[in-house]
Amino acid sequence: MSSSHVVDITALDQKQFTSLVSKASKSAQADVVAVWSSLATIYGRVGSQKIQFLPSAHAVVAPGAFPSPETVTFLGGLTDAAHNSATSLLCTSILAGQGSESDEYGDVGIVLGLPHTIESGTEAGAESAINQLGLESWLTGAELVILNNDGSQVPASLKGISTHQLQSAKANIDNLQSHLSTLRDVFEFRLVAGGVGGLVIHFLLGHNGHNWLGLMGASTWGDY
Repeated sequence: MSSSHVVDITALDQKQFTSLVSKASKSAQADVVAVWSSLATIYGRVGSQKIQFLPSAHAVVAPGAFPSPETVTFLGGLTDAAHNSATSLLCTSILAGQGSESDEYGDVGIVLGLPHTIESGTEAGAESAINQLGLESWLTGAELVILNNDGSQVPASLKGISTHQLQSAKANIDNLQSHLSTLRDVFEFRLVAGGVGGLVIHFLLGHNGHNWLGLMGASTWGDY
């Protein structure tokens, strides 16, 4: 399988998905299972939505997005950096951070359309990204929160972590920030779905001049 090979994972169960992605990415099984948990939760609500996936990069590819081999390689490095950063901070998702009450969800890479299709740092831009991923049904009854729109390459979850913990995870976080710093117009937002379990869906996006891309994850927060 080519590193840029896209697979329809809509009909796969957890065992099939874990086998496919573990072989393609050489990632730890725990990371792959956490990615599956996020995908199953986020896409489980949208029914028959077709999910195109890059196993080597742990990334969902939106319809009409055509990532170059260079973008695929970058995404693989970005998701690895996110997983390693989360592990070093004793959580499963760097976007959700230590505030999540669940330790089952991992961060997933995402590839969207051309730069002009999303306006950075705005609710309209966030909604466009959500629509491109086929997740528009989540917008009904959910609160859309823009976390930062200043181009910061630091996930919001890191801002509440102690200096000591950040220092112990410095190498992995530096690698994550190095990847994010190559993207333009970076912004982060979340969908607070609320309800039972307090589900929150997290997004961090930027573009490389060709595609919008970044990370998506899930968490449960009892406060919601």
